[in-house]
Amino acid sequence: MKRVLLDTSVILHYMRDDELSRNLEATYHLVSDPSKIILLTAISIGEIEGFFLRKSYGVKQTERWRKLVEKSIILNIDGKDNKLMKAYAEIQAFCQSNHPALKPGKSKTIEQNDMWIAAIAHVTQATLFSKDSDFEHLNGVFVDLVRV
Repeated sequence: MKRVLLDTSVILHYMRDDELSRNLEATYHLVSDPSKIILLTAISIGEIEGFFLRKSYGVKQTERWRKLVEKSIILNIDGKDNKLMKAYAEIQAFCQSNHPALKPGKSKTIEQNDMWIAAIAHVTQATLFSKDSDFEHLNGVFVDLVRV
């Protein structure tokens, strides 16, 4: 089975059922393929819930969101998960050009939430789907990224 981790930017398109989400589904079958394991992070869940507070999403978007959550495995940040903590630390050091072995060329500032999402993708060996360019310098080093 193939693990796919959906970033908040991709989740929003699935909620809207827009052209991008339909193209993603036609190409990758992220939601429709039962052999794919959909992973969401607690971080993305919180970000989406924030969108619900700030915007007036309709019944259809809410329904699509709930169905996506039901089909997914939700991953949390656990301070006792040594692999996850180490992955986060390595990604942070890499982004700051302070990693002892890996150098990105120049430092690249990304948000804390994105570092956690990248660390979770790394530890779970999931392909990360995102519209966010912040993950690009991590592609092939820490994550398998599909930028949409």
